[in-house]
Amino acid sequence: GPAAQGEFVQNEWHKLIGADKANGWDNQIKDEIGINLSFERAWRSSTFDTPR
Repeated sequence: GPAAQGEFVQNEWHKLIGADKANGWDNQIKDEIGINLSFERAWRSSTFDTPR
């Protein structure tokens, strides 16, 4: 949504590289709350064990 500042960033980038202003930002979805979930798991490997 607008709070992400995508329109600003894209248009500033277009100015920097000399491209036309981006169109379509009137159709941007509204700001919404989102939840990101992440899970990571690691396994130990005896291949790299060092002697104690």
